Amino acid sequence: MDPSDMQLPAFLDPLLDYLSEHLPPELYSFLTFLAAYFALLSLYRTTSWMFRTTFWCLKWGAILAALAAGAGWYMGNQDAGGRGLVSSLGGAILGMLNTAGQDAAGARRERSPQTPRNQGNRPKSWESFEKHQQWQYQEETKVEREETKLSRSSLISWRLQIVY
Repeated sequence: MDPSDMQLPAFLDPLLDYLSEHLPPELYSFLTFLAAYFALLSLYRTTSWMFRTTFWCLKWGAILAALAAGAGWYMGNQDAGGRGLVSSLGGAILGMLNTAGQDAAGARRERSPQTPRNQGNRPKSWESFEKHQQWQYQEETKVEREETKLSRSSLISWRLQIVY
């Protein structure tokens, strides 16, 4: 297939006619070959850049997603009950070693039935706002009373320690 037989846009016809008339055939052929070479080289470099960029984004996206998921899991297990990263991993390993009704040392264990937290007469979400406010006020006063009891008992025990 001769490159001069290919269909090119019509606005290039005057330029190509001028070049073919005024340049020697060998030079015109070489320039045509050079233009085709650079077009293919440009296509190759563009597609290889596209694939490299896509793989780079996928790789770093997966790395960042794994780091974010790990950080979220780690922070989600940092509650006041002492369930940090080490204890979570230890619990997972011991959970794999334990069988139903036995602990890792082979001793029998009894599981206590888990009872749901008692939330009192907490209003449902569709009930009135005033009922929610009243329930919240009651919960706050319960907490304040418990804190007062705790502070009094700790104050009494502190005084007893000083006396004895």
